[in-house]
Amino acid sequence: MLARSAGTCTDAILRRKIMEMSNLVLTAISTVGFPIVVAAAMFWKMNKQDDDHKQEMAKVTEAINNNTIALTKLIDKIGE
Repeated sequence: MLARSAGTCTDAILRRKIMEMSNLVLTAISTVGFPIVVAAAMFWKMNKQDDDHKQEMAKVTEAINNNTIALTKLIDKIGE
């Protein structure tokens, strides 16, 4: 029973957050206009994607460097 009431509380909080976000978006649209809000949202999304891409590329670079080291060691073993 406690788990169910905790889930209901979480759902209520989530619904409240969604309503707050909806009201914020509607207020922004009515204040500055739809095109400005969409442009700002796209700008935010592009910046987030750039940050995510930088993190992904750092991991890819690390993997490539590790593979280069492994291949170098393998070539040294084969050459012996």
